[in-house]
Amino acid sequence: MHTSASLRVTPHSSLPLRRDTRGAQLVEYLILVGMIAVLALAGFHAFGRSASSKAEAQAACVDSLDCSGGASDYPLTEAEPIAASASPLLDALHDGMSWAGSLGEEEMLLHKATLVPMAMAAQQEPELLEPKGGLLDPSKVGVVLNNQPELMPTGQQLEDLGVTAARISIPRKHFDGSPANVANWQRVLADYREHHIEITINIQQEAADGFPPGPSNWEWHKPEEPAVVEARLAELRTWKETKYLPKVQEIMTVMGPYAQAYEVYNEPDQLINSDKYSPALPPAFYGELLRDTYQTIKNGPDNLDGQRPRVITAGLDSGQTGYLTEAVKGSDGILYADAIGLHPYAKDPLVKPPAEGSLRRILDEYAAFPVKTPSGETTTLPVYVTEASQPSTEPTDVKAYINNAAVVAGETPGIAKTYFFWNKTSDDHAGMVEYVDGKPVATPAYEQLARRLGKPCDTPCVIH
Repeated sequence: MHTSASLRVTPHSSLPLRRDTRGAQLVEYLILVGMIAVLALAGFHAFGRSASSKAEAQAACVDSLDCSGGASDYPLTEAEPIAASASPLLDALHDGMSWAGSLGEEEMLLHKATLVPMAMAAQQEPELLEPKGGLLDPSKVGVVLNNQPELMPTGQQLEDLGVTAARISIPRKHFDGSPANVANWQRVLADYREHHIEITINIQQEAADGFPPGPSNWEWHKPEEPAVVEARLAELRTWKETKYLPKVQEIMTVMGPYAQAYEVYNEPDQLINSDKYSPALPPAFYGELLRDTYQTIKNGPDNLDGQRPRVITAGLDSGQTGYLTEAVKGSDGILYADAIGLHPYAKDPLVKPPAEGSLRRILDEYAAFPVKTPSGETTTLPVYVTEASQPSTEPTDVKAYINNAAVVAGETPGIAKTYFFWNKTSDDHAGMVEYVDGKPVATPAYEQLARRLGKPCDTPCVIH
């Protein structure tokens, strides 16, 4: 939310001046200095209120975990134990304190999580990066779609935007297996295939019922009593065998012919569980879940293109590659995946490495992360940024973020695709389209991305 203030100065009628002008220049100078001081105070007051409101908004976001920060002062590495200390921000959250209440003003502005600096940058027209050659590579840009088949865009609408891929999450409430529901899904997916849209299916925890949520304030990167760990693993393994893997089989039966890739789970490395959002998993269990799902998919049928679908890890959003290091301990040191999924929330495309809040830095870290694959080879894997968004929903901020993130990701070696939200989500991730009376309306972000993908349209852009 922007808060702005303006100062209108209305000149009064000039009074006749005395003929004696001695000291006039000094008086005029003092008046000028005074006016500048008033304007400066007004400007700083307006800026302070705007920055404060931005900080409060991001604090609420972090407290509710309705969006992901994905940053820590102490990122885990292969050489560090899983019990590495959490950052002051995480400790504050663990104690139930708000971000704004736990950090001093100066510390808040300089904190490595970069949410507040990004909000402050929104006070002026954001910079738009220019891709090399003037255009983005369409094969590297996709969209995150609404998971209700009745409300999803057509293949022609995606083709008109210029994207070539779609990532679709499958919650249980929108995939009930009824004949009408199956027909709806297959109609949508067949339409996308006809328009050459590559389809990635995200099999999130909500796809299967009975998921045992973790305790509130549980954090995977902090040590626990062995008995507590074993009890948690036992209930998760039961859920995996009786609920999740059977649902994977059902989804493969309906959607497998159209899918080029499956993304296994969603954000298992969430830094802290809450009552509202608790997907975090013990790393070793996620390694097991990924292994068993990988084997299920690879033992299944080919898609309509005659290929076995790729397996992508869940979108990771903690910014800590150490989660993968710990995850493979549950699968004999092997990462059962063809690619790594990533959700680099609150990472700024304009911040240069090695700054903690740099999008370029986190992309480089995951693209260079070595893993042992099922073939026994130690190598790096391609990275799919399966969700990319930022806290602000201001149209100019969204336009700049999508443009700049697409440019940075497109030029980073090892980044295969980046997916941006088609429309605003229930947890306020900003999209490129707004729905008015059930019809999609293009935003400035849509128009900017279309231009970058070689699909310019008139302003305002009309989505047919």
